[in-house]
Amino acid sequence: MITETVPDKMDFAQWEFVLTNGAQADQDTVWTAIKGKAVQMNGTIISTEPTQFMIAGSSDDIEAKKADITLQFEDKVPVKLIPKDGASFDFQGEPASYTSNPFMMVMDKGRLLNAKPAATTPAKKPPVHRKPAAQ
Repeated sequence: MITETVPDKMDFAQWEFVLTNGAQADQDTVWTAIKGKAVQMNGTIISTEPTQFMIAGSSDDIEAKKADITLQFEDKVPVKLIPKDGASFDFQGEPASYTSNPFMMVMDKGRLLNAKPAATTPAKKPPVHRKPAAQ
């Protein structure tokens, strides 16, 4: 797999496969290529805390509703920006560590991408109708 696709062009599921099942040399090659580098991904929220989200990043883990990424934030995420459990969302993080069995990648410097607070539109005021001045 590593000879066909360079690690920084692999998707998350491929990283997970190599880091879980690959020979130690292949694991080292992938980890060296991605560790500490900002990656942007899409995942599904499994659970959230103000400074840490548990995310399913591979399609197998999304189906199983099982986290395979711990995304850590430097500051608390505002409550209005925290996605609901089960929501799909875009994020950025830097791979910091991993365990291969069960697989879990910890990503630091988490950032929400395209995060928008719940839309609140101000109530429209009805138009003011004034009577013409009497002459």
